[in-house]
Amino acid sequence: MDAGDCGGELNFTNDLAYLLATSSDPQLRNGREALKLARRVVRSSEMMRGRSLTAPPSHRRAASLTDD
Repeated sequence: MDAGDCGGELNFTNDLAYLLATSSDPQLRNGREALKLARRVVRSSEMMRGRSLTAPPSHRRAASLTDD
C-alpha cells in the first residue's frame, strides 16, 4: 500500500468506528470494536502527521457503550 492509499483506509476505518459506536441497532453497535478502530486511526494519523491527535468525542463515547 502506498502513502496515498492510507488516507482512504483511515477514512474508512474512522467511518466504521463511528458507525459501530453510534448505531441505534444493538446487533451492529459494538463499543469495544469502535474504540479499537478509533485508536488505530489516531495512532496512524499521529505517525503520518508527526504530531499528537486526540480521538473525536464520538469515538471517545465508544468506551462507555455496552454490547447488548
